[in-house]
Amino acid sequence: MEWKSWQSFPLTQRHKLPCSSGIYVVVDYNDNVWYVGQAINLNARWAGKGHHRYAQLNRSNSKRQYRIYWKYFSASELNQIEQYYIALFIPSMNRTRVKQYSLGKPQLKIQIGQDPSGIQYAYFRGNSECYEDIAEHVGIFPCTAEDEKYISITKEQVVKRSYAFVIAVKYRSNGSDKTIKLLCSLQKYGDAFSNLRGASYRGGVIIRVWQPLRVRYY
Repeated sequence: MEWKSWQSFPLTQRHKLPCSSGIYVVVDYNDNVWYVGQAINLNARWAGKGHHRYAQLNRSNSKRQYRIYWKYFSASELNQIEQYYIALFIPSMNRTRVKQYSLGKPQLKIQIGQDPSGIQYAYFRGNSECYEDIAEHVGIFPCTAEDEKYISITKEQVVKRSYAFVIAVKYRSNGSDKTIKLLCSLQKYGDAFSNLRGASYRGGVIIRVWQPLRVRYY
């Protein structure tokens, strides 16, 4: 377990990795090695959700509590040393297919985060395309890197409350009427929905909005 003497951070604190070259090892709380890799810039390699294994690791992070261990090596040494450590540690994920996950429809995740100012956030995972034209109306906003510091799950949308509503919207596009259910935040409840009628939406226009069909609380 040579990696135990290396410096490390939890997966959720990967933004603290140094901007130097080196070898990194992803290990769970039970000392199982899952992945070995190399990077010219460790911080850039793990920035945001850019690492090709991040989604796969993040989905099981609450269960396995991964840490990223790293050690400095010069760029010219990386290829040779990476292969050495892969052979030594026999990591589970190396040389396996990278799993792809569909974001699917927005789903409320059962986890609440809180930033230093005391504001609560209820996080969502899902495809944000259905909100592109009306995000401001329904209170669904893209999650920022700053938000990610306070919560560990993967997400694409965020409502700045600890609860949300589900509304139904009918829109007309190319002579056809379609109805879709959308999440919205409490701050947009009530008369604010009147702003949606007549709004441009998915190449058409919204012609009707129903009041919340159900409420989700924590």
